Amino acid sequence: MKIPKPRKRGNSYRIELMFNGKRISATRDTEKECEQWAALKLLELKTGKAQEEKGIKPPLPFKQLCEKYFIEKGSKLKSGHVIRNKLDNLERITGELATKSIYDFKPNDIVRWRNKRVLEVQSSTALREFAMFSAIFTYAQKELFLIESNVWSSVVKPDKGKGRSQRISLEDQEKIAKLQLDNELNGYKWTEEQKLEFTKQINILRLDAEGKLSEDQKAIAKKAYDDIYQYDIDAFRRTKALKFAEFQQSMLNEINFSRDLIAKNTMMPHRYQQFSLMQSYLEAIRQTNMDELSKKDAVSKDKDLTDTEKYDQLLQIEAAYQQKRFALISDFSKREQDLRTEQAQSTLNTYESIMGGLAGMLDKNSKEYAVAISVQRGIAVASATMAAWQAYTQAFADPTAMTLPQKFAGAASVLAAVMPAIQAISSARMPAYRNGGLVTGAGTGTSDSITAKLSNGEHVATAWAVNKIGAENYDYMNRTGQLPPNRDDAQLNAIQRQQRQTNLINESVSQRNASSNQVQQEPPQVYVNPNIAIIDDRKTYREYMRSQAGQQDILYVIDQNRTKWGLKR
Repeated sequence: MKIPKPRKRGNSYRIELMFNGKRISATRDTEKECEQWAALKLLELKTGKAQEEKGIKPPLPFKQLCEKYFIEKGSKLKSGHVIRNKLDNLERITGELATKSIYDFKPNDIVRWRNKRVLEVQSSTALREFAMFSAIFTYAQKELFLIESNVWSSVVKPDKGKGRSQRISLEDQEKIAKLQLDNELNGYKWTEEQKLEFTKQINILRLDAEGKLSEDQKAIAKKAYDDIYQYDIDAFRRTKALKFAEFQQSMLNEINFSRDLIAKNTMMPHRYQQFSLMQSYLEAIRQTNMDELSKKDAVSKDKDLTDTEKYDQLLQIEAAYQQKRFALISDFSKREQDLRTEQAQSTLNTYESIMGGLAGMLDKNSKEYAVAISVQRGIAVASATMAAWQAYTQAFADPTAMTLPQKFAGAASVLAAVMPAIQAISSARMPAYRNGGLVTGAGTGTSDSITAKLSNGEHVATAWAVNKIGAENYDYMNRTGQLPPNRDDAQLNAIQRQQRQTNLINESVSQRNASSNQVQQEPPQVYVNPNIAIIDDRKTYREYMRSQAGQQDILYVIDQNRTKWGLKR
């Protein structure tokens, strides 16, 4: 027979065959697929016809016959839903008979199935199933003409079994009806736990009301219902707990993100670093606690373990938890210490840079410059000392576990970190007086509280001698290398200098008054007390200039002439 040519229908191809007056068709994606299908179909049809001519019937599985019976007969019966339920579980009920061809059924097959089935279910149930399968074979014999006889009719049916000892009482019927009505009216509002409870109660009520089982059998059945209920409720609660944990974790992630965002925008950088470190530590501790509780809960609920095995496993979980918690705390402490050291080092470096820049802006002969240099070097000493301590803690974290070469290597690393501290300390600047000058500071005139650098050949005068002779005389000798002029010249020079100072004060006051008159209608009252003094000797002059009044006059003159003299505020 020649294979017909496929015809295109939209995006696919269709092919039709005629065999013994019957039309057979198929639709495929390509022409080649249609031709392959037609070739295989023709071969199948011709082979089947040949077998029929030789008396060989093609196999027909029992399951396929059952489906055909339900479509044409069973679905139209009142017990159609029962038949459908049985056919859906056909493989479980009949075992290997479901896939066996109806032509191969033997009475022995049916006897073995019957004897096995009555042990699994009640005799009445086995009898109903036997009758249904026998009716299906009768359908195949008398309406489909597939078989010549019904093999089921040649086998003895199962016994009817003992009838029920009681009928469902009116009271039991009312209880069952009340539960069913409550389920229909309020079931949509019930939780999953309430629905499971309803299923258990209705099954137990029906079990008691039907009276099919003995008391022992009913006890076993009730226990089975309780076990099913407990299993379902445990599964539901586990799922519920898992969903809640996922929701809680999601909310916690949102809270942590918001908290971190707020902290990042409101905290100083060093505080934010400490905050982030603490948050990571707390999250690790929380996760460890959750893992420990989950493991303990799983062991406690494991019914296959004895009490001794549960106790041993719980002890192991607790020991592992404590070990992990200790490791987290130790790691956090080390990281916190490293962070604080790093931040302190960064702060010292910043201050050192600031003081270095400030020193570069000052006069090298000024006291401010000396103070800035001293502070800068002090910060350098602190920074180097901190680096040395950090090197020591890292090199000798566990001295007992170190070999001798490791200890030598650790000592070398510590020495390398200590050397900058030693150099910084040795280079710290002490007060130097190579150009002479008055020494001021802590202590009294004889307490030796001030450390200073001296040079070979210098001569140090006592505080008593300085007070007696006068610091200005020592300054004069340091500048000129000569003794001061005589008393009269010194007095005259002092009077002249005081007169120049008074003139400067009066000139400054006049300028300030003139400036004020340009802005205000009425000039402000200015209290001027130049404190002009007639100096008769150097000692009196020195004492006056060191007095509060003399210092106020000097500061006033300097303040009024800052711009003129090019001084900065």
